[in-house]
Amino acid sequence: MRYTYGYLTWEWRRDQLRSIAHPILFVAVYKLLVFLRIDQVDEFIIYGPRILQALIAAFGDLYTYKLARRIFREDRVANLALFCSLVSWFNFYCSVRMLSNSVETVLTTVALYYWPWPSFATKDTSWKERSSMLRISLSIAALACILRPTNAALEFNHLQYNLNNVSMISNLFFFQFLFSNNRPISIISAVFVPFNFFRVNVFQSISLFYGTHPWHWYFTQGIPAIAASFLPFVTKGIISSESHAPRAKPFVSLMLWVIIGYSFLGHKEFRFIYPILPIAIIFSGFGLAEIARTEQSQNSIHRHYFKASIVFLIITQIPLAYYTSFTHQRGVIDVINYLRIGVKQGKVRDIGFLMPCHSTPFYSNMHQNVTMWFLTCEPPVSDTTDINESSLDEATIFYADPQQYLTNRFEPLTNKQESNNGVSNNIISMNSSREKWPSHLVIFQALLKDLEPFIDKAQYHQRWDLPELGFNFKEDVSTQSQVKSSVQRNIRSKILDQYKQLESVVDEVLPKKTPLVLIKCHEHINLLTMNNEILFFQHFDGPYYPTLRLLHKYPDAFPRVQVDRGAIKFILSGANIMCPGLTSKGAKIEQELPADTIVGVFAEGKEHAIAIGLMKLSTEEIKKVNKGIGVDNIHYLNDPLWKTIVEV
Repeated sequence: MRYTYGYLTWEWRRDQLRSIAHPILFVAVYKLLVFLRIDQVDEFIIYGPRILQALIAAFGDLYTYKLARRIFREDRVANLALFCSLVSWFNFYCSVRMLSNSVETVLTTVALYYWPWPSFATKDTSWKERSSMLRISLSIAALACILRPTNAALEFNHLQYNLNNVSMISNLFFFQFLFSNNRPISIISAVFVPFNFFRVNVFQSISLFYGTHPWHWYFTQGIPAIAASFLPFVTKGIISSESHAPRAKPFVSLMLWVIIGYSFLGHKEFRFIYPILPIAIIFSGFGLAEIARTEQSQNSIHRHYFKASIVFLIITQIPLAYYTSFTHQRGVIDVINYLRIGVKQGKVRDIGFLMPCHSTPFYSNMHQNVTMWFLTCEPPVSDTTDINESSLDEATIFYADPQQYLTNRFEPLTNKQESNNGVSNNIISMNSSREKWPSHLVIFQALLKDLEPFIDKAQYHQRWDLPELGFNFKEDVSTQSQVKSSVQRNIRSKILDQYKQLESVVDEVLPKKTPLVLIKCHEHINLLTMNNEILFFQHFDGPYYPTLRLLHKYPDAFPRVQVDRGAIKFILSGANIMCPGLTSKGAKIEQELPADTIVGVFAEGKEHAIAIGLMKLSTEEIKKVNKGIGVDNIHYLNDPLWKTIVEV
């Protein structure tokens, strides 16, 4: 809608199940960036839409607070509901994601706040005021239905209270028709998205293609998962509201209506019931308020219930929120950020993602006009037939037999030596002139062994993150800090555990009284420096790798392998070390080393090490198998890390 490149999923291309309402929000952000002339800055392009979504999420928290106050007429309940909303792991994880469900949840909460509930009316409430609130509520509800047509089921539950204003509802229905249309300018090509949505998902049962669940799934897994440790407090709030807050009854019935109604559908997802989470959170706030009232009791046992409940929610919700938002499945985000640098430098021509659809942020994080593809998951349906159960999507076919899939899809490959390009942990690159093979393939780590025959046969090879696409100290460093003495002792101890041979010279390598500086870089790379010299580097919380400069000073302090002369030029180009290069004449492995050992890579006839590597196989396996990758090339002479000058 804003750029001339990207990817349209089958929902847009074939059955037109999506409206423009949701993406148009972010088009506005991109247009603003263009107007401000900052649309070429990666940080603005990537984080601009996220900031907008964060603002929308903030409105959700605000109206959760306001709705709680309106239902229970008590500041304490509203404050506790806001607390629950802020610490909720699912809210933290989902509300800031650019999903239509996230916006739908906020709109639903706002619509419920403005709905003129009969039990909320007072003698001072005029008909005009109620009519105005109804108009606002229905307008917002219509927007929610445009984003997610299934939201109509939620709105239908309380529509019975105001069916008298038929003309208003009819007008709003027409409003939805216009803005659900994928091409609202041309009435000739008008498409009523909600009808298509129900036709394909309900009548043709296309959603079942993506998995089915038992009828009780929302009761036994859905609600317990998204509410998690709030569940006891939600239950207490619902039970207590029967006697203390009869105004809350419509909201209890609304939650039950949604859960029971959605349970009739075969395909179920956590995000589908996200719109009722704010209601559950409000009842959790009321449950906490009821517990707080028991603190006023003379019973000493009751006095600590409230504080214990708050602490319990914090220690159960926040770690889960942090893990799901910053650790879980973050590799698929990091790989896009990593490849984007390569595209800009001209080192990445085109990319194939051998993983199911929507596994990565794709163009939303790439924002470069580069050819990319992934394994599609389009359902095998037509306008006249239901799902063909014997048909399989592309991702399923691939995972059934990865090698056969690649053989059938791409041109045959000839045996070649490893090329000098490389990519990160789960990335395999290829320097090939054949257009039908992408320059880079991205796969999950679990598939590496299955695809080793292609790694051997083709000019693809695996690489680690830091050296491949360039490391610039000024651009890639995020923070520098001198570590505390206790932390320095801990790091020193870990390094000694890794490298027993280093013990005799450890006081020279890591003097106890010399300050140790930790430099944190992008892509979760840490550098350990002393006296402006990089000694070790680390990826995430993995092992510490020595630098080549350190290995040159202390060549006997680390395990070693030796390659033959013929492998030197390939290693210095970044290629991994193949097993034949470690077993041929001129090569040798003096020790029995297990897999995952970090080694110095020496070469026949050379005094100093030419690379730092990671053993993929043990010494015994290398000699026995004698094919495939034996050692990953992590850091080599004249790579960007070798050339880095530390500026503290």
